[in-house]
Amino acid sequence: MPPEYFKNKKEDQINLDVKYRITFMYSEFACIVDFLIEKYGKDKFLSYIKELTTNSNHDQIFKNIYGVEFGKCIKDFRESIQRQL
Repeated sequence: MPPEYFKNKKEDQINLDVKYRITFMYSEFACIVDFLIEKYGKDKFLSYIKELTTNSNHDQIFKNIYGVEFGKCIKDFRESIQRQL
């Protein structure tokens, strides 16, 4: 599930062959959080979350804090999962 599709019209276009769709999506997002903390540290993650409470420009906040585009980070996350399989 691409995070940018969550809670919009594109979400329904994603075919997830799982019994509990929303539970699966939330667990996937939890794995992304774990990845961010492992790769960049808890302090950066907390700064990211704090900034999101006052600014809705997610992509810019992400790049400012992590120094990488969000899409690139998601690509890295997917690659890390593939290596573990």
